[in-house]
Amino acid sequence: MRASSPWLARRWALGLDWVLYERVLPFTGALGFWVSWYVIFLLFYAAMAGLQWSRLVVRDRVMAVALGQAAASRHSCAYSTGCTR
Repeated sequence: MRASSPWLARRWALGLDWVLYERVLPFTGALGFWVSWYVIFLLFYAAMAGLQWSRLVVRDRVMAVALGQAAASRHSCAYSTGCTR
């Protein structure tokens, strides 16, 4: 597994988010949990990629992951619930 694997960053972000969201911070709710997880994931992925690549490549890869996830979310919304926007 590469040092900048998105799967590894997702696992680390989920663990840290659970500790922060459920144990340390006074927040509740599923939507906030998943939004904060995604932000932490992007930060972890950028940090891991920064250890391996230049700043330009890191920015390109983080944006590719973020936009790819947004497109996948939009695609699943359109086919599962009938979103029209």
